Amino acid sequence: CVNTVGSYTCECGVGFKTDSTATQCLDYRQGFCFTEVLHTMCQMSFSSRVPVSRSQCCCNRGHGWGDQCELCPLPATANYKKLCPYGHGYTTDGTDIDECKLIPGVCANGICINIMGSYRCHCKPGYIASTAGTACVDVDECSMSPKPCNFICKNMEGSYVCSCPRGYTLQDDSRTCKDVDECQSRRHNCQFSCVNSIGGFTCKCPAGFTQHHTACKDINECLSERGPCGQRSICQNSVGSFNCECPRGFILDSLGLNCDDVDECAPDHRCQFGCQNVAGGFRCSCPDGYTQHQQWNQCVDDNECLNPGSCGLASCFNTLGSFKCGCPSGFTFDPVSTSCEDVDECVSFMSPCRYGCSNTQGGFMCGCPAGYYRAGQG
Repeated sequence: CVNTVGSYTCECGVGFKTDSTATQCLDYRQGFCFTEVLHTMCQMSFSSRVPVSRSQCCCNRGHGWGDQCELCPLPATANYKKLCPYGHGYTTDGTDIDECKLIPGVCANGICINIMGSYRCHCKPGYIASTAGTACVDVDECSMSPKPCNFICKNMEGSYVCSCPRGYTLQDDSRTCKDVDECQSRRHNCQFSCVNSIGGFTCKCPAGFTQHHTACKDINECLSERGPCGQRSICQNSVGSFNCECPRGFILDSLGLNCDDVDECAPDHRCQFGCQNVAGGFRCSCPDGYTQHQQWNQCVDDNECLNPGSCGLASCFNTLGSFKCGCPSGFTFDPVSTSCEDVDECVSFMSPCRYGCSNTQGGFMCGCPAGYYRAGQG
């Protein structure tokens, strides 16, 4: 301090300059400004990297300044008012602080516009200025009404991205979604046919098949509780369908489900005599003296001589459809007693002898008068 007549002047040290009245030394030293101080330690990552004066730092957004990390005075304190007599945004000598130059990137995502005692940010599309206008904050377009996206909206820094759920594709306007026809574009995995639906598709199977995921599985109709075929018919499963089959002697009806009996006795039957139709077959009717063959549906001669009682003690001779009982000469067969009875030739024949007849077992003898003898056997 140098005394003068009626006043005084200040002589300032290195880095300081006097004000317009020369009665005060103003700090013009240059150093880094720090916006973050942790436990009296200035954080280099929050430095402007541009050398500024202490008032340019502390009268703006700084919290520490210089190589020694000199802490800035708190607002509204005496030291703050001394350092920043013109208030926030002005240096000690009242010069406006250009925050846009002092703090590079102060308006990230926008353009910094310096104004007296402060600054404001002009933000890029997708950002909006904060309440104080000193920062650009991201606009969450997805929370706006109406929503910008037709389906799914994902907010991005400074923008947004629309996306579509599965089964849809994003249109050229990057906002609306259109249904994808998976059937026409062949993006399906259906085994048989594909039916497009909104946002997806469904697989269809033909009759006789059931849907199993995207494949068609054959239905075994023969395993159903009631069965598709009639009572006598036999069900045979086939791929996608079934067939009804009939046992021998039956034929399928016009619907192909039930078995109707075949009338084998219709014209051109194979029986020699008569034919009798039965369910699933036929029987040949045989006259007396014939019997039905066990293997062939035909009438065969019945050998009555195999029955010991047919002729008894007489000889049995089988004939086609009948039999005959034979006895020796002089005997005849009696069907009542089934035996050979002696023939009384003396009674049966008219006077076999001229002079008298005597019946014998199996024959007879002729008598002769006196003076005659019998010639031959009789």
